[in-house]
Parts: sequence; C-alpha cells; structure tokens
Amino acid sequence: MTSVTIRGLYCYPIKSCAGIALHEAFLDAQGIRFDRRWMVVEAETGRFLTQREYPQMALLQPTVTEDSLTISFPSRSEFCLPLKPDDQLARCIVTIWKFTGEVVDEGDEVAEWFSQMLGFPCRLVRTPDDFSRRVNPAYGSPQDRVGFADGYAILLASEESLADLNLRLPSPVPMSRFRPNLVVYGATSFAEDTWSTLTSPKGTVFRVAKPCARCAITTVDQSRGIKTGVEPLATLANYRRDAEGNVNFAVNLIHSPIGGTLRIGDLLQVDSMPSCS
Repeated sequence: MTSVTIRGLYCYPIKSCAGIALHEAFLDAQGIRFDRRWMVVEAETGRFLTQREYPQMALLQPTVTEDSLTISFPSRSEFCLPLKPDDQLARCIVTIWKFTGEVVDEGDEVAEWFSQMLGFPCRLVRTPDDFSRRVNPAYGSPQDRVGFADGYAILLASEESLADLNLRLPSPVPMSRFRPNLVVYGATSFAEDTWSTLTSPKGTVFRVAKPCARCAITTVDQSRGIKTGVEPLATLANYRRDAEGNVNFAVNLIHSPIGGTLRIGDLLQVDSMPSCS
C-alpha cells in the first residue's frame, strides 16, 4: 500500500463558477460541504448553464458562510444573498444532463443580478435538503448521491499527471483548468488510473468510480474567463483517449461514510486494482 499527500482542496459553490481554496473540508452526502449546491439556469427552461457556452462564468466568485452567499464579478457590485430555509423558498424544476428534478429558487433579486451579468433571463437555484440525484448506477450504489456536479461528488487530480501534460503542451496550464476538488502529490503520472480506493486519516474511504472525461471547459482560462483555443484538450486527445472516445484526465470519487474532514497535508492511503497477469 502506498500513500499520497493532499496538496489542494477546492470547493465550487456555484456550478461552473470560480472555486474557493480550502485548508479544511467537511464531507457530507453530496461531497465537500457547499460544493456545487447552487446552479444558474435559464429562466424559461430550467436548463443548467456552464462555461461551455458562457466562459465569463469563471469570473463569478462566490463566498459562502452559514448565513449567506456572496457573489462578485469584475466591474459589478457584489451581491449578498441571505440563506433561507427550504420552506421559505419557491420550488422549481431544473434539468442537468439526464436528470430533471425539483430544487429551490433563490428569488428574484439574485436572478436579476445574474440576468444582467449574462445578458438574458436566468435564475439561481439550490439543492434542497431532500434533493436526491443518484450517480450513474453503472458505477455507484443506490445510496450514492451527487449535487449539481456533472456526475460525481468529488474529483481528484494529481500534480504529477499535470506535470506530464505540461511537458507536452506548447504552453503549460494551471490545475484550475481541470477544476478538481482534491489535488494530490506523491505518485507517478496517471497512477490514479490504477487506484481502487483511497482512505483518509479519519477513515473515510474514497472509491475510484471512473476516469473523468474532459470537455471544452478545460480550454477556458479561469483567471480571465475566456476560451483560449483547443489546448489542453487537443494534446490530451493524443494520448489520453479511451476505447469509448473519451479524453480523460483525473478521476471521479465516491466517498463513504458520510461525514469526516479532509485537510491540506493529510496522507491518503492508496489501494490499487489487481494487475492482470
């Protein structure tokens, strides 16, 4: 058994908006607390919005506390949203990929703030306490849940894998292009492809569900909110394409039990999949 060290912990409160670097992260049923609990949707259809179509969303910087969600954007006054219990908010139906379900709407004032920023009517929604969206049953158990993340509660990337990629790129890219929750150090590049579980010092077990198939968000400069061309996706496609045609970087994790805390500097014990002989 080997170990890797946690070098980065990140939370993205609003789906496809800027992240927050953490020193410590509490794990609940949907992953890191507050991670992708909010989402911006089209007002008319309830369809989710991301940097794929609106790269400027990378510049929307949320800050979250027990009582409020504050959102800032360059050249605009920040918006502070007091957090209310579910029963004080209206419900609405939204769609994220193949999932359609009921969430809570955070109200007209914050909807107007986002609508002005993006230039069309949209709403800010949140996962209610009774929200229940399953991970892909092909990779998870019936009790495994996810918030507004694309498919899984936690994404892990390694510094060594990024270093390998950057050696192949015309210009290096930062880890922020891949929007991980956990960044680890201490293994060979792409060793995470062979891992089965990671165990934290507090006994939380993270099962590797599958590699993460990457999309055009990796081509968005997260510090400027603009698309930069085809990299790093084009280079990754040269050596990280699987049999199904997915271009993979980092791995999706499913954790149990619910609860527990992760900290920068924690050692995660790694178990690898049995090798074929």
